[in-house]
Amino acid sequence: MNAIIKVLLIVAAMTVSMAAQSQEKLNFNSEKEPDELIPKPFDKKFYWGLSLPMYITTITGDNLPANYFAKPSLGFQIQAEYLPVKFVGIGLGVGFQQRGAGIINPDKIKTLGDPDSTNIERIRFNNVEFPINIILRSNDVVKGMRLSGTLNLIPVINFASNGIVHSVSDGNHLVTDVSSLYQKNDLLYQFTFGPDINTGYGLLRIHFVYFKGTKNVYYNTSSKGYNEGYGLKVTWLF
Repeated sequence: MNAIIKVLLIVAAMTVSMAAQSQEKLNFNSEKEPDELIPKPFDKKFYWGLSLPMYITTITGDNLPANYFAKPSLGFQIQAEYLPVKFVGIGLGVGFQQRGAGIINPDKIKTLGDPDSTNIERIRFNNVEFPINIILRSNDVVKGMRLSGTLNLIPVINFASNGIVHSVSDGNHLVTDVSSLYQKNDLLYQFTFGPDINTGYGLLRIHFVYFKGTKNVYYNTSSKGYNEGYGLKVTWLF
């Protein structure tokens, strides 16, 4: 948790620094270039871009078959947005995203690296997702930076589920296909919020994210568990 707080503080510092640099660049351009040559990303109606989601994910619910802890999950996304007015827009995307959880096992042997060690087993869901977004954006908070948020519905296809036991000693991790135990699809709702920064050539968006699934992840069992997670999503919009 302390590491997560440190990352968030670093991102916040970077955001303030980049906003200041953007303001300086805009001021310089306004003095040196004709107005029509100054890049104005906030005036655009259509955007496309690339996203790097960096999430902490787990499985929550009732009657779970294991004790879970949250694990890092990375992804990649291509997205497009259309804002017919400057405050409201819609977006579509497609991407790959890991989800899942770590498993807490009873540590009976009490030595590092044994198969029953607490923090070496994972369930990893490999998802293709298709986010559908409503986008809200403010006026300038400071020159060159606005706040934005998104409300998202995300259909998900879980094309592979793997059980992974990490090898501490040699890096030869044991990977088992457990796809038959988990559902093939889900529908997530997601909220994001953070700054859109005018870099002069495009928008840099750094959003804090929370999401949760609506469908039981388990197949043919009495357990009920749901995808859940939070983290950061960094996006470059052209």
